[in-house]
Amino acid sequence: SNFVLGNAQAKERPIVYCSDGFCELTGFARAQVMSRGCACRFLWGERTADEEKAKIEDSLEEQKELKTEVIFYTKTRSPFLCLLDIVPIKNEKGEVVLFLASHKDITKEKRSRCGVSSPSGDSSNSQADPSGLANNVSPSAGRPRSRISEASGPADTADNESASSGSVGSGSSPDEEEANDEDAEECSTAYKYQRRRSRAVLYHLSGQFESKSKNKTFSQLNKIQNLSGKSTLPEYKVQEVKRSKGILLHYGLLKITWDWLILLCTFYIAIMVPYNAANSSGKLRKANGADDAGIAVDLLVEVVFIADICINFRTTFVSKSGQVVYCQRMIAINYIKTWFFLDLLAAVPFDIIILISNAVSSDLASKMLARMLRLLKLYQKIDRYAQYSSLVLLLLISMFALSAHWFACIWLVIGRKQLEVNQTREISWISKLSSDINAPFDFSCSSGAPDEDASSGNGSCSVGGPAKASRYITALYYTCSSLTSIGFGNVSANTDHEKIFSICVMLIGALMHAAVFGNVTALIQKMYAKRAAYTAKTQELKDFTRTHHIPKHLKRRMQEFFQAMWSINRGINPSEIMKDFPEELRGDIALHLNREILSLPIFETASQGCLKAIAQQIQTVFCRPEEYLVHSGDVLKYIYFVVNGSMEILKENMVVAILGKGDLFGTDIKNPEGLMRSMCDVRSLTYCDVQCIELKGLIELLLQYPEYHEKFKEDLLHDLTYNMREGSDLEEEEYLNEHSTIMPAITLPSIGEEKEGDEDDDDEDSERSTDDEGENQGGSSGRKKFDSDPSIGCQDNAVDKRRSPPPPPPPQQVLSQQLTESSSSNNSEAPR
Repeated sequence: SNFVLGNAQAKERPIVYCSDGFCELTGFARAQVMSRGCACRFLWGERTADEEKAKIEDSLEEQKELKTEVIFYTKTRSPFLCLLDIVPIKNEKGEVVLFLASHKDITKEKRSRCGVSSPSGDSSNSQADPSGLANNVSPSAGRPRSRISEASGPADTADNESASSGSVGSGSSPDEEEANDEDAEECSTAYKYQRRRSRAVLYHLSGQFESKSKNKTFSQLNKIQNLSGKSTLPEYKVQEVKRSKGILLHYGLLKITWDWLILLCTFYIAIMVPYNAANSSGKLRKANGADDAGIAVDLLVEVVFIADICINFRTTFVSKSGQVVYCQRMIAINYIKTWFFLDLLAAVPFDIIILISNAVSSDLASKMLARMLRLLKLYQKIDRYAQYSSLVLLLLISMFALSAHWFACIWLVIGRKQLEVNQTREISWISKLSSDINAPFDFSCSSGAPDEDASSGNGSCSVGGPAKASRYITALYYTCSSLTSIGFGNVSANTDHEKIFSICVMLIGALMHAAVFGNVTALIQKMYAKRAAYTAKTQELKDFTRTHHIPKHLKRRMQEFFQAMWSINRGINPSEIMKDFPEELRGDIALHLNREILSLPIFETASQGCLKAIAQQIQTVFCRPEEYLVHSGDVLKYIYFVVNGSMEILKENMVVAILGKGDLFGTDIKNPEGLMRSMCDVRSLTYCDVQCIELKGLIELLLQYPEYHEKFKEDLLHDLTYNMREGSDLEEEEYLNEHSTIMPAITLPSIGEEKEGDEDDDDEDSERSTDDEGENQGGSSGRKKFDSDPSIGCQDNAVDKRRSPPPPPPPQQVLSQQLTESSSSNNSEAPR
């Protein structure tokens, strides 16, 4: 029970679990031990041999098993001799994932064997013989035991596993030892709990071992058997559900379909068995081989019942602890304890027995009534499908109809029995029926063989009378009227037996009317609960608009919005539904509900926890056509995402953007502390579903994830379909101007052309001004510097140009001349 578990896949192999016994042994608290290395360097001291330290480090580095005796120190720096056992634990892939390091205090054991009071002494001697008292006992000497049992220690040596918190080398007096023993007895109860708690962890890790003994009074951990005969390392993995072959799930589609088939067969039995028992024709039919179709159906039903028994032996069930049991042996035991004998009685093939024996027994029909015991399973079905109101309603009505059918069969039997008694023969209800429909009985039997429907119990026989169908319909009519009311009197009870039965039917009918129809009323109300809520909300809306004199256009908008929202969520508030679930499950549900907006690129780098937190802050807004979602000048509180529909963004009544499914709009969060206002209007064009995230909650959430916060701000600025924040357009222009490519200015040729009649000074001034303007625009220096464009020929000086007119310029030169003249028109007068 004194052990720690270290993570073998981490660099420093930190401790991930620490038992209570280890804390008591070393004096360290669990918080002080967790996350430290499983080599337990905090237990090393001056007497801990360097050789043992190296062994521990090598064992952890090479991931191999180690068993050694080493001197460790408690928190108070008191030494104790420890039997250290390090066991690597593998997963299903064969990778070492954990280290199990068990610590057993063997100081007292060594002291008793070696006759030395304490392992403490001169430090130099301790270095020469680091183990001190350990020379007389070899770590591997003696008993072959499993590693897990050695790590936890045997149950009969609890004294050796007790914590040694006092000083080992101080030579404690007998009084101090007695005081320590008394303290140990006082905390024995708590220590036993700690041992059980630690052993549970070890037992989970020893899943590949099997118990050698089935005696439940001993710890299963101490009875572990090594199947291979070698030291097999325990595995650390998720427990797999052991499912035998051919096991059906009790909630599977195949089993549900089979249950409905069994239910139909049960209803068939519940109808036909009482009817055949009430009429002698049923057994005579089977004995004589008549009505082959009815015989085939009955045989098929019996085969189905026998197959149901076999299937139930291979069907899972839910234990009292809420776990699904897949073990075939436990399934068989549970079925035998519950429904096996009832199903076996219902599956007895009475029809086959009658056909083989070819005899008619008066008791067989009554024995077949035992099949109706399967109807007890109907209550189990009602509990299972209680959430389906229509189904439960159908089952309840069917049970009421079956009860009326059973009472009608009993009423038939009473009428037949009354015909056999001379005193009641003329006044029974069947005799009254025969008189009413003019179908009299002939009790003399002089006209021939007795009728099939007749029965003689005292040597008399009857011929004629109402047909079987007429008798049954009349009996069913009487029982239904008695169960639902006090009857109408056209079919009445005349004899004492009939009156007693009628009283019982009326009493049972009152109870059934209260139970069945009470549940029917509740189910009908439950079925129409949503409709009733919708009607109530609609009426409240009408009362509100009428009381406050709401204008017609606002009233119409309110009604359209209410009807649209009701058609979407059916009056269900998701917040009310999700508040009862744990935080982790709420996050997973929110991820599923808001998966579209969370699939945007800006959320790709967010952690799972961050996504769940964001998902729980997403709200859904519904907009009808021509409804404004945001007005110009409003404070922007949300970031919006269009799920369905189309919207438009207006700026000064001009459409600047049209949004569709998947567009993200709103504002960036570059300056979250400032007040961000909208410069646009957002109006819906169609019915729209919009999801929005509140900026205040989003910013507070992102502060918890600083790395993602910065990236989110940058990505949001670029992923927004339209940024509606005031000033964002100016910032965008400045950004484009700063990052745009500056093209070099193009210098156009400047050509001065002389006209006839102009003065020389004017020409020179014109040329000078033209040159100055070209110098300012093109960056050329020099008063009469001309461009040397290849399309323009070599030009002479001004004197030569005055003497001979220039040749006509090419089109490029004409264009350049026009541009030059327009640029110099402010400084010189244009030639006329």
